[in-house]
Amino acid sequence: MCSSDLFGGARFTWVWLVIDDPGKAALVGGIALGLPHLLFGIPAGVWADRVDRQKLVFWASLGIGALLALTAWLEHVDRMHLAVACATAAVLGTLIAVVQPTQTAMVPQLVPRRLHVTGVALQNLAFQSSFFTGSLASGAIIRAFGITWAFAAFGLMAIGSAVAILGARPTHEHGGSPSAPAGILRAT
Repeated sequence: MCSSDLFGGARFTWVWLVIDDPGKAALVGGIALGLPHLLFGIPAGVWADRVDRQKLVFWASLGIGALLALTAWLEHVDRMHLAVACATAAVLGTLIAVVQPTQTAMVPQLVPRRLHVTGVALQNLAFQSSFFTGSLASGAIIRAFGITWAFAAFGLMAIGSAVAILGARPTHEHGGSPSAPAGILRAT
């Protein structure tokens, strides 16, 4: 859930960054953050079936954390302008587009077979609800500490999510297949 709130909160924070100009907000929020999901969401799901999912989520989450830390720093030193905001938002959107289907693909490896449908449904519910809960968290952080700290907080959440995914150790009895491609998490 922390990872999902990160996605919703980070998106809200990006739009807040450029809210003073509706055209910029549409450009950053709609195109730079949204277009990568449209372009890469399905291919990312296919890619997730061909690589080690745990490593993919780990590295993408670290990338998200680093990108949000960079964004916090750029905002802090007043170097965030529209072109930089669009570029960093597009990279963020692409990384989120990679992580979300990969996390969904990991669910069957983490829950017993009889709970696969429920597990995927709950994971997707968490992702969808993150747009609300993440926006609330982002708004509260921005109001209390400013937008720089919102980016920094979500960057730390992303790094925490990256570390947490390393602790995922599904067993083969939960649906992980030892003969599946390299994308399957291995029991240890």
